[in-house]
Amino acid sequence: MTYLDIAIDALGGNTPLAAAIGVSVSTVGMWKVRGGGKVPAEYCPAIERATRARNADDSARPIVTCEQLRPDIDWSVVRNNPPLEEVAVDGDAVEPAEAAQAGEGIDVATEGQAHA
Repeated sequence: MTYLDIAIDALGGNTPLAAAIGVSVSTVGMWKVRGGGKVPAEYCPAIERATRARNADDSARPIVTCEQLRPDIDWSVVRNNPPLEEVAVDGDAVEPAEAAQAGEGIDVATEGQAHA
């Protein structure tokens, strides 16, 4: 069972999931059959939101996350948050906040701009 299947079950089938995220039922079916459950990245946040709204315990936690649907994507960049796991700086494991203080990472505001 894929995480897409879990989302489909949580919402009650392909049709409710498709309606919740604004795609056709055949699109959801194609993701299941041809894609092996691999959802295009641009739809992962909508699926996460839809399963959050259907969580049985009314918590803010989604049933299926973007990270589960597409583990090949660094969602911490997309979410604009540091990764939850530790990162390595010069071979030593440090917390993400420490890595930021150490100057690791890219300044996306200035990347690619000419510096005076």
